[in-house]
Amino acid sequence: KGSWKRLCADAGVIPDFNEPNELELTRCIKKLLQCNSLSYLQFIQTILTKNFQDNHPENELMSLMLYFDIWQNSNSKTGFSSISESFGTLFKNANLLAEFTEVINYLIDKIDFIEKDIDLGYNFPLKVHSRYNRDEILVALQLHKFEKASSNREGVALNKELNTEAFFITLKKSEKEYSPTTLYDDYALSEYLFHWQSQNATSPESPKGQSYVKQLEMEKKILLFVREQNENEYGFTMSYVFLGLADFQQSSGAKPMNIEWKLKEPMPAYI
Repeated sequence: KGSWKRLCADAGVIPDFNEPNELELTRCIKKLLQCNSLSYLQFIQTILTKNFQDNHPENELMSLMLYFDIWQNSNSKTGFSSISESFGTLFKNANLLAEFTEVINYLIDKIDFIEKDIDLGYNFPLKVHSRYNRDEILVALQLHKFEKASSNREGVALNKELNTEAFFITLKKSEKEYSPTTLYDDYALSEYLFHWQSQNATSPESPKGQSYVKQLEMEKKILLFVREQNENEYGFTMSYVFLGLADFQQSSGAKPMNIEWKLKEPMPAYI
């Protein structure tokens, strides 16, 4: 359950070590094993090699993504006065930092697709068809802040100021993991069309339902994030594939609404 370096130390292959952030870095490494976003992984490389420049808005959000990947909470809980200060502490962990660097390099080497840029009209660091975890997505949506973490644990996340709503979709659901009221029927109809069920309280006449039906008229941005199941074969929480923007096509029923969305980009074959 620990890191590779800890396993080697316990086996006597390398000298034992005591580093201040072993727990946080071990947890972060495991969390990032599913990441396949070249832009984000390359950004992490710059942090680990101290080549970081934080004067670009996209870098600021990626910095916050990595901050939450490592520390998993806002500064009110971690005590850091800045993101830069938190990154500075990483260099007090020579063994774990070396392992972190090796893992990032490995993840970059195994990427076998080209992620796609997306223009939402505001700074957004995520790329279409790459995998991201919930914390990274909440940062990109500007809901997680350095000063305060979002409490969102629902299947949707709305930023009213950005007029953007993200859907967190799990394709394979089990009664063990989901209550009967959250076993939504979500599935792909084709490489461009996706069937999605709203939350149970949503009707077409409700404000939320109207924001879906009139999505194009209201210029609301709908973003789809899809994962195959809750956990992978190793028991790790699965990250979401970012499918990009989607437009309303039609709906039926109420509480929940059955909505058909059309993607701007075709779905990758592995979903």
